[in-house]
Amino acid sequence: MSDIKPPIKRDFYAIITNASGDRVLLIEDEDSNLWVLPHWEALKAIHPSVFNSWVIQTLRERYSLETIVIKDYYFQRIFENNEFRATHRVLILQLRGGSTNLGWHGMSEITPQKFANPLHAELIQRWLLENSTGQIPLGRMPWARLGWFEKAEKWVTDFVKAQNWQITAPIEQRKSDVISAQLKVSTSAGNLYLKAVPPYFKDEPVFGQLLEKLLPGEVPQILEVEASKGWILMTDFKGQAVAEFSDFSVWEAAVREYANLQITCIPYVEELLQAGARDRRLKILGGQIEKVLGRDDLWLVGETRGLSQEELDQLHAAIPHLQALCLELAAFGLPETIDSGDFHAHNVAVTAKGFVFYDWSDLSVTHPFLSLNPFRESGEDAKAGPDYWEKLTRAYLEPWQKFLPQAELERALQLADLIGCASQILNYAWIHDNIESEDYQAIDGGFIYFARKLLDSLKNL
Repeated sequence: MSDIKPPIKRDFYAIITNASGDRVLLIEDEDSNLWVLPHWEALKAIHPSVFNSWVIQTLRERYSLETIVIKDYYFQRIFENNEFRATHRVLILQLRGGSTNLGWHGMSEITPQKFANPLHAELIQRWLLENSTGQIPLGRMPWARLGWFEKAEKWVTDFVKAQNWQITAPIEQRKSDVISAQLKVSTSAGNLYLKAVPPYFKDEPVFGQLLEKLLPGEVPQILEVEASKGWILMTDFKGQAVAEFSDFSVWEAAVREYANLQITCIPYVEELLQAGARDRRLKILGGQIEKVLGRDDLWLVGETRGLSQEELDQLHAAIPHLQALCLELAAFGLPETIDSGDFHAHNVAVTAKGFVFYDWSDLSVTHPFLSLNPFRESGEDAKAGPDYWEKLTRAYLEPWQKFLPQAELERALQLADLIGCASQILNYAWIHDNIESEDYQAIDGGFIYFARKLLDSLKNL
């Protein structure tokens, strides 16, 4: 008998709505005469950075439809014998154009008996009811609401016209999830990008402008902001992500330059905090860790992919130890400074002028060495070799040698890498508490991953 397991089955279904949100497109199955949603299957996991483009292109090729993604509406992981085997994912999209022979149908026509999968009828009814009553769940992202794309499109178009530039292609939706949305704007002056952030990241446009002033050329150039809406219009820095380089010296250079960036920002800590950076300095981080790790609602205890009760007990018991480690790390006396919170090889670009560091939504002021934790994940994902972590740490610590001897820096980094797991959990908790409950599945794996990594790291400390 073969031990080779079949690949994960990833089924996608599309609820395609009109601009008013009162009708959806359906297909009548020829064999059963029942309705089905436009659907397709993915043969492998799709990276979040290209997910929207992939969905839009798939519907264009399969159904001749031009759409934009409104939101992930339903997600189910399917297990067999406690093993993850499949996903069932339903997306809401808005029709933007294209020819179709699919039929439009409204609320009065939607009943479970008419559908090959009755669950899809229930999801459509819920969507139509939300729009007809205006009872949108709390925490829904602005771009997951009908009409947002058109408003953003007009704002960008007005800006481009005011510069006497021309838009040379339809505005392209690149991303829309619970963290941000991104539009690509092709113009006669080059590509522009609109990044939109949710209310819980409302300060990013403000500290984005501050970072550009403090770190010219090392962060994206901002052309315009609409702070009340969380909109940031940036130029294209025409770079290639560090993650795409097989030459690991590029990775080393990136972390070395990031350390220099952090050192540059040391004198501006108070200004960064006033601009909206989260305060995670070690003197208060221990209390924040206690508050979040002491919760019982984040860990999916009893579910297949969640923590066991034993693991949760271990996590709660680790809180005093983590607080003691924060004090030990603080005793090294390294100055606290900027932390991206999401510093990894996909968020650093190599350009003709050097490195550009982007995506500062999770910006905080804390111990600098906590930053390296997510970059470590990038190396593991890229299978960068057994000695990649030693290479990265040597490169990263080099600029810090003006503060402490190498042996002390290495010990501080060891502590910070562990505490960094807890800091990542804080990031996920912040998002969890500011989104609608239906979207928890988009981030709940992060809690479990970093909780287990934290427990493993404590055993090896």
